[in-house]
Amino acid sequence: MLDKWYDDETYDKYLPDMNSTDFYFRVDRLLHKSFGIWAQYGGGFRKRGERIPFELNLFEDLDMNNFYILNPYKIDAHDDDIKYNSDTSNPGLSFGFMYRHESRKWSFIPYVGLGVNRVNSYQLKYNLKEKESNVFYNIEYKWFKDHDKKIKSMNFLYFHFKTERKISRKLGMSLGLAYKYYLTRSVFTASVYDHYDNTLIRTYSVNGNRISTLDLNMSLSF
Repeated sequence: MLDKWYDDETYDKYLPDMNSTDFYFRVDRLLHKSFGIWAQYGGGFRKRGERIPFELNLFEDLDMNNFYILNPYKIDAHDDDIKYNSDTSNPGLSFGFMYRHESRKWSFIPYVGLGVNRVNSYQLKYNLKEKESNVFYNIEYKWFKDHDKKIKSMNFLYFHFKTERKISRKLGMSLGLAYKYYLTRSVFTASVYDHYDNTLIRTYSVNGNRISTLDLNMSLSF
């Protein structure tokens, strides 16, 4: 992982580390001479971010000691109700075009394509009821702006170059370097709504960084 989700640890620490050890199965298909298409599927395991605390408050003018927290709901990498947790297992699919240049026992293959994997759609929601008054707020924190589903798809551009050496007629070993540039990025939003009519009282947003990763690949080919 070449970048942090956010420069500010306040927003970054709850999101997963995109570093992982992955295992992929790839199929290459030559269509015309040295040009072809490819597709790969697989995944690995990520390091989870911190738990999002139910009492998280990023509005300095709201003193949590003066309120009751009601109906808390969150999605993070720990105690959410997602059957599939994308932070502990992250299958991904990629596909695109390739060019194969062969020289005796060596092959040099650049790949370019698109891919997708998934992360949890991190968010926290709760109601704030002021003690001994009728003031009632709905609080929302989202790490992917207006996205309400439990899983967020992360689309990326994929560039890969590998060198392959034939060991036998049907077996080869290769070493490669791959770069992923994610087109999807995190945009954090914090919002306060009036509970009675859901009127937006105030909000702010923070744009995250563009995420990219650099991968070292080793493989067997058949």
